[in-house]
Amino acid sequence: MREHAENTGSLSAQTSIRALGALYFGKLHRLNNIADRSHSFYGKALVALNSDLQQTEKAWSLSVVKSAMILGLYEFIDCKSTSGWMKHAGGVSKLIEMRGPYRHQTFMDRYMLEGNRVTIALECLIRRKRCFLEHEDWKTVPYELDPGAKTSLNYLHDILCDVPGLVEDVGALKELAQAQGLVDGDADAVRRKRQLELELSQKVLMELKMLYEWRAAWAMENQGGWWEVPSPSSIFPTVIHFKSLMIANGVTIYNAILILLRWIGYQVIGPTFDPAGVYIDVPEGIEYGPLYAPREAPNGQAIAMEICRAVEYHLEEERKSAGGFFLLFPLSVACQVFEPGSREAEWLREVLDKVADSSGFEIGRRFWADGAKHYFSKGGLIS
Repeated sequence: MREHAENTGSLSAQTSIRALGALYFGKLHRLNNIADRSHSFYGKALVALNSDLQQTEKAWSLSVVKSAMILGLYEFIDCKSTSGWMKHAGGVSKLIEMRGPYRHQTFMDRYMLEGNRVTIALECLIRRKRCFLEHEDWKTVPYELDPGAKTSLNYLHDILCDVPGLVEDVGALKELAQAQGLVDGDADAVRRKRQLELELSQKVLMELKMLYEWRAAWAMENQGGWWEVPSPSSIFPTVIHFKSLMIANGVTIYNAILILLRWIGYQVIGPTFDPAGVYIDVPEGIEYGPLYAPREAPNGQAIAMEICRAVEYHLEEERKSAGGFFLLFPLSVACQVFEPGSREAEWLREVLDKVADSSGFEIGRRFWADGAKHYFSKGGLIS
């Protein structure tokens, strides 16, 4: 962001940074006059960004993507409703898609892509529409010039980007089932439904296999990177601390994806679906400590609790801003698991309030106020 702030040749860069800086500082220190001043910069940044997008030589530039991303962060903090953030996330998504994977091979371009993938996937999940980042070229082309630059967390994000498409396919399957019910005996509808069920079942099991094998490889790479400590909360006796925020982020993102894939599996395959029955090829002797090993989590609530037990570490003073940001997606998924009014659900509401108060990301509180339930599942608790 510093480089963007120093870009004196771009009005959208200057005004977007000023808007975000004033809002973040004002919110964090409860200085309403400074936070209010950000709205003027925000309006000017939108006008400047729109002007940039009308100019061919600027529209494809990394600077324009940065300005759009910064305004998206602004919406994360100033969130009045999830629709405002989603519009910006959708705009950033479209800009990156139009640039294509080959324009994201340099360090800064690739860094910008990596920094937006989770947000883009989350926006697609909420809309229940597949994500362009699921295509193989978006997972390989940006790393062709520097294959060693792709980290284990990047591979985890590859799996995440596949999930919105699976959610969309679940919706298509339900529509076929309803159509079949309306037109009893429609042989073509029955055939298409069975074919989609088979294809989707195979996809879910393959994604689970990849996710479990990722967990094993990640655990082997980071042995000794997590441990239990006594919990300050009455919800669980211990919490989990980590050697680094990146390791902690890997745990929570993995668990969020696992919850979603399990839900998709039960929707498609039904009660015979067995998340522990997926064959995986992993080395022996990997120590998982207080974390669930692949295939061992008994249910969705146990997985969500593993996310919750990582919260304290994320929100410690020295990392609360970045930690709060990293928690937004995993906590939004964990919210789907617990019954409304349960002590776990109430605890999560308090945590999202704390994230909003301590790190400035108001979208956490807004997410709960808008109805945390059914953002992804739309009609039932995730198992």
